[in-house]
Amino acid sequence: TLYYTDPTGRTHDVQTGTCGAAGETTTVTPPGVTTTAQPDVILGQPARDTAHVTGPITIDTGYSWQVEFRAFKQEVDTSGNLVSVPACEATNLVFTSTAKQVRSAGDVDSDTVVFTTPGKYFWVATLWMIGPEGTRHLATKGTCGADGETTTVTAQLVIPPVLPPTGTAPAPTLVIGGLLTLLGVLSFLLRRRKSASPLG
Repeated sequence: TLYYTDPTGRTHDVQTGTCGAAGETTTVTPPGVTTTAQPDVILGQPARDTAHVTGPITIDTGYSWQVEFRAFKQEVDTSGNLVSVPACEATNLVFTSTAKQVRSAGDVDSDTVVFTTPGKYFWVATLWMIGPEGTRHLATKGTCGADGETTTVTAQLVIPPVLPPTGTAPAPTLVIGGLLTLLGVLSFLLRRRKSASPLG
């Protein structure tokens, strides 16, 4: 808006621009972020999520950047299929990584976590812009159930030992017994050969 101030100090509205006028738009684009979670782990092994930040990351204006990672356990059936729509809420939140500083484009890893129950876990990564006074501004946030943001935890398969049929000696006993029998046969043949020798 253009104002005119007369000699008495009064201001007068001369011209006011139009909302949405050509050339009067500023587009603010957040840094590009994609994420990839560790897809499969055995129960007891650590898992993590990784954010791929493509920028731009501006740090010379007094603002800083952080990535936050969270994991949410999903309800699945005995076949590992979801029994409801993806849910990423406080009620099924099982892990929150410490916020990781972002100073430039590149990969940022979450803390590792050992999930204690087999099943599916959905990760959600959030990029924050932190003001000089500490105010957190949401830059971009992942989607619950997004492609590449699932970790499947599988219980380790335990194979029971193979037992011999009922009434059969264990394998080591059979081997030792066979060796003793073979030695007995060889000893018998050697004695027989010696007794048949003309040299006595």
